[in-house]
Amino acid sequence: MKFNPFENRLCRDIRNNVGHDFVKSLKTKDHDGFKLKANAYISQYPHRHITDYIRGRLHEFKIIFIQISSFDNNPAAFFNISRMLWNQGLFFEFHEWIEEKWVTAKGDQKRMLQALIMASVAYEQLQYDRISPAKKLAAKALTRIEETRPFIPVGIDTDALIKALRLLSPFPRI
Repeated sequence: MKFNPFENRLCRDIRNNVGHDFVKSLKTKDHDGFKLKANAYISQYPHRHITDYIRGRLHEFKIIFIQISSFDNNPAAFFNISRMLWNQGLFFEFHEWIEEKWVTAKGDQKRMLQALIMASVAYEQLQYDRISPAKKLAAKALTRIEETRPFIPVGIDTDALIKALRLLSPFPRI
């Protein structure tokens, strides 16, 4: 069996729970707490496709935690972390992380964050070979990113993101 949160409810629940737990741990920089929760999921759901997914996430998250260990809590750090999540291919977690700011944002800032979220959802779809929904979301994200480009933080490679969304390239770095 293959891990696919779009076709399997348990996989979707695991992805959502692991992603939410990671974002919570990321805010507090508590990698050990996250590892405990992730290992509890592995114990509870010993299916190979699930354990492989969680172990893969643990590996990717460890890389992120190492990179952010010296960050402080300022707006630049928030978007640097966002970029790291994207560049590790952690599109669901990128979405969850950005959504924290989106909830309280207003106006053009909110629209810009929504554009980034749509782009991440397009790439999450693409990771699971859902080409048609990915194309539709990429087109919407592209329009919104072009509209809100002046509000996208310095450090995010907007040109690379726009190019990737146009081509729906498999793994764009921003």
